[in-house]
Amino acid sequence: MMSRFSAIRLFFLSAFLLVSFPAVASASFEMSPVSGVVPGRGGWSVASADHLTRDACVLTPARSTFEVGASNYYSVSGLNGQYFSAQFPFSSASFGFLYSSLKFRSVYRENVFSALFSRAITKNLFAGLKINYYGIGVSQFEEDIKTSEGFSDFDFGILYKSKFFNLGISDLSLNSKEVVFSKIFEKDENSFNAGIVFKPADIARLGVDCDRNGSLSAGIEIEVAEALKTEMGLRKNMFTMGFSVRLPFCWMNFSTVMNNEMGNAYFISVSNE
Repeated sequence: MMSRFSAIRLFFLSAFLLVSFPAVASASFEMSPVSGVVPGRGGWSVASADHLTRDACVLTPARSTFEVGASNYYSVSGLNGQYFSAQFPFSSASFGFLYSSLKFRSVYRENVFSALFSRAITKNLFAGLKINYYGIGVSQFEEDIKTSEGFSDFDFGILYKSKFFNLGISDLSLNSKEVVFSKIFEKDENSFNAGIVFKPADIARLGVDCDRNGSLSAGIEIEVAEALKTEMGLRKNMFTMGFSVRLPFCWMNFSTVMNNEMGNAYFISVSNE
């Protein structure tokens, strides 16, 4: 009879073979962060395991969660995005789905679809695999530019979760895609990330993320009152801040990323926790 460890290895190997031959992408802007809360506190989504985001590769079994929201780049008229994520726990496993879009008027559009499977290896150790599909469309303003393209990749992560801290590592197949309008090229490289979240008290969390290039993201989240949380941090050398307010049936989350390449970005979302 196949052991649990052997079954998990077989699953990851099968998924790897399915996505090892992705279509070549033409271009994309750097992906928009996919959460109202994560940008506000600076990052460390590698080890948070609360909501599925672009950077999160592991979700721990918990009650079902969802988040739906939108982003707006204030300095660039017509540039905005939308997203939706959901998590469904089953015994020692957890499934998650994410949809994200980024659109600049009628010139450029980007859609991201992700499906994630996480499973408990031991009581405190979890592994996750996320399969992504990216659809890109660019207006045909030059003859040699492809107007649409689709490609896929996968991310893998491991998370250790205890009462006082979480420790996570992940390997993201897609770090970023960039576009140059005179000539479109592809920037595609694996990004190894490590993160830790300290939970010294029920009302506070402090976290730090680091990628293989030494870029740090750090943040703190404090529950000021029973119905109010505040977040502050640094995300890839950009200052972020935000807050979350508990409403009768959900949380309203607002955050901002300041002074990024396209000006200030604002994110608003609704989640059930």
